[in-house]
Amino acid sequence: MFSRVIWQYWETRGHKPAFIDGLHAIAKRNAGVEVILVTPETLGQYLPNIPPEIFNIGELAHKADMLRAMLVRRHGGMWLDSDAIVLQKLDWILDLLDTYEFVCFNDGGSIARGRPFVRVNCFASRAGGLIASEWVRQQHALLPRTRFRWAEIGSRLLHPICFDHQEKLKILPFEAIAPIPWNEAAEFINPEFDASSILRDCYMVMLNNNSLKSRAPLLRNMTVERIAHGDFLLSAVMRHAMKVAGLTIPTVEALNAD
Repeated sequence: MFSRVIWQYWETRGHKPAFIDGLHAIAKRNAGVEVILVTPETLGQYLPNIPPEIFNIGELAHKADMLRAMLVRRHGGMWLDSDAIVLQKLDWILDLLDTYEFVCFNDGGSIARGRPFVRVNCFASRAGGLIASEWVRQQHALLPRTRFRWAEIGSRLLHPICFDHQEKLKILPFEAIAPIPWNEAAEFINPEFDASSILRDCYMVMLNNNSLKSRAPLLRNMTVERIAHGDFLLSAVMRHAMKVAGLTIPTVEALNAD
């Protein structure tokens, strides 16, 4: 039923970045397939039998690691983090599932036994696929623990499963969705950074919301419309995404009036 869909999840704890709702709207317009935004209120509709320990996980990123794996294992389709700026249609990634069981991203579109690990901010799977099912099984085997090391139940757990089942796997270059590394997030507000190569070569741009907290905090208080009116790298990317989406960028006067 949901095999050709993109899944996103959002749960607000503390300050919600002002751009998040706008990014969801852009994703729905640009992705070329249905996008389902799951929230704590709707979660039970899609995952009716969640182990209760998952609701006690304190770190939201770790809770999301559990939920993303379960959603795609149960329903199939593609997972996409909510802080992604979708620049073009992504239906071709789902088309790859006709040939491969699992599609993921890593540096240079390759995989080795060790680092870098496959990423979990965007991936796709057939419903009930071996890789996704084994990932969920290993995650749940760690319960009832509710505290985990960073990436312990995400990329660190998924990577060796992918490595051991490369015949079922299609790996795409991570650089095509995350041209700015998480530890260089300050480049998003660099007015000297030319966006042309990103707009030419990338089909989305991952912002890494967690990294923005310390490296470009001013962005978290800006809507997509205000970002689009800026004169820095992310402004050019946002203007392009909104144009593709057919969204009108309000004038500065209109924004200030709000």
